Amino acid sequence: MGSAIESISLSKKQIREAWKKDYPKDPASRSKISEKLCRVLLASPSFKQFRHIGIYACREWEIDLSLLFKLYPRPYAFPKIDTTNKSMSFYEVSRATELSPGPLGILEPTGSSTPLVWEGSDVLLVPGYGFDQNGNRIGTGGGYYDRFFELNRSPKRWGIAFHAQFHQQNLAHTHHDARMDAIVTECGFFPAKKVESR
Repeated sequence: MGSAIESISLSKKQIREAWKKDYPKDPASRSKISEKLCRVLLASPSFKQFRHIGIYACREWEIDLSLLFKLYPRPYAFPKIDTTNKSMSFYEVSRATELSPGPLGILEPTGSSTPLVWEGSDVLLVPGYGFDQNGNRIGTGGGYYDRFFELNRSPKRWGIAFHAQFHQQNLAHTHHDARMDAIVTECGFFPAKKVESR
């Protein structure tokens, strides 16, 4: 029999593989859902009060937040990956043209500005393969966000997902996995249930 950690890893792998098969393949459908989610964000009373807002450059199976540049023009912070020490920092850009492919093939900031220092008045919008009602998240498996949040505990964490990725049952997780404060889908804003800290 495998260990508990092995079972958790298997379960996470299954969810990742299932979503890569099930995500909306039609670009027009993904774009429509992404726009609905962006409008859910903008309808949240706290969203426009945040000092810094961290987002991400999406891959095909993730919600596209780039419409925020048009709907709510302002600088947004994007992650830049350091594959040597498996870490990431965030840098603000004012338009999507300031991004170029990074070492993992994901668009990243191209400038050499100073990385942001995050505070409690900031929020990071975090992609993932799945989220549950307690704020547990299944990411890509690289651990970049988990390590980032271990060192940066102050900003709010909002998981960003298609509603089909929002699971009612508890997802597999370990004490290393960063929990979200809320989940945002095209269907609404869902604060994470309060659970014992880990």
